[in-house]
Amino acid sequence: MPTTTSTHQSHFLSLPGEIRNRIYHLALTTATPVADALFPNNTVSFPKSAHHSIPPLGAGLLRTCRHIHDECPVHILYQNNVFRFTSAQHCHAFLTSLPPFLRAAVRTLELDIRDVSPWSTTHVDSLGRTVPRLEWPSYCAYPAGTAWAKTMGCLAEDAPALNTVVLNFEAWPRVRVTRRHLWDILRRLLCNIDGLDRVVLTGSYAAGTAMERRKPWDAAFYTGTDDVPTDDIVDRMWGMVAGHENHREGPLGEGKLIRWERNQQEGKIALEVVALRHLAKQGHLRHVESALKLTPSDTWPASGACTFEDYLQRKEMPSTT
Repeated sequence: MPTTTSTHQSHFLSLPGEIRNRIYHLALTTATPVADALFPNNTVSFPKSAHHSIPPLGAGLLRTCRHIHDECPVHILYQNNVFRFTSAQHCHAFLTSLPPFLRAAVRTLELDIRDVSPWSTTHVDSLGRTVPRLEWPSYCAYPAGTAWAKTMGCLAEDAPALNTVVLNFEAWPRVRVTRRHLWDILRRLLCNIDGLDRVVLTGSYAAGTAMERRKPWDAAFYTGTDDVPTDDIVDRMWGMVAGHENHREGPLGEGKLIRWERNQQEGKIALEVVALRHLAKQGHLRHVESALKLTPSDTWPASGACTFEDYLQRKEMPSTT
């Protein structure tokens, strides 16, 4: 006998609405980034990335029946997940393939530099024109509404509600550009995005080496060289995050915090500046307490948190004993 899709036979639809909503959130949310996502309904002709990866998701639930498809808040898929892209061209093409309401739902993007090009390249756009290939620094730099943004693509226009950016420099040992060039890309990215709730810079190092004792903002973690000035990485990240509208008194008066975490087994490091309102939403205010407990006599921890004032006072101290 043919399978029926009659909604009155569905035990799922007999559940209370709040429980169904909880199930939708669980089904459409994953802790692993969606890497180089494909385009909805093949709406865009774009080569499939070698880094394409979709973690386990319950998106098949949307195809169960029309009632569930219409009821499920599909924007959760774009709002709750991290979308990682290894090229600005792919990121721009994917975001602009989405309808405006889904594009406005995207909150977190991870910009992965593993395929950054050592030279300027071109490609043929949808109008048949040969134009420069979009790279991360220019994609993040073009202001919304400008002619260049409309011609080339603009992150601020493509993801208008973006509140978290992850700059993934973990692949620095394998990129095809010089370390100086990579450092220039990092500095440009740290200048061209603002108004965020959170910015994260991730890097890598050889586990069990002296790198573990370096300060978390050391350029060697992210570009493989220390022959560059590093004192402004945190300062630039600080400027990318929006704090309190009005400055308040106290060590957290700007409403922001610096955090860092080392995974010594995998040789990974993450440095971030985050707004307190974001920590409150995520239920992570314990990081505020740990930051405020630091004293000038404490050893700079391998992983931890601090205020900007503490960072300025302590950044010359050694990372470990």
